[in-house]
Amino acid sequence: MLVAAFIVYYLTIVFYRLFLHSLARFPGPRLAAISRWYEGYYDVVLGGQYTAKIAELHKTYGRSFSRSLCNHPIVMFRVRVLTLPFL
Repeated sequence: MLVAAFIVYYLTIVFYRLFLHSLARFPGPRLAAISRWYEGYYDVVLGGQYTAKIAELHKTYGRSFSRSLCNHPIVMFRVRVLTLPFL
C-alpha cells in the first residue's frame, strides 16, 4: 500500500512538472523537467560535464531560454564587450 502511494505521488509530481508548472512551456529535455537527477548524472557520473551540456541544449533548442532542471530555466544572453578609452 505504501509503495502504491509513493508511485501515485511521484506520477502526480511528474504530470504537474510536465504539463501544469509555469515553466512547462519552455523547451528542454523532458527528463530534466521531471527531476534534478539529470544534472546529477552529468556532474557526478560524467565528471562535471553539465556546463557543456547546457551549451549543447541551447544549440539544440535554438532559443535564449532552455529548461534544464525541474524548477530552473537557463537564460543565455549574448554579451557585448565595450572598451572605453581611459582618460
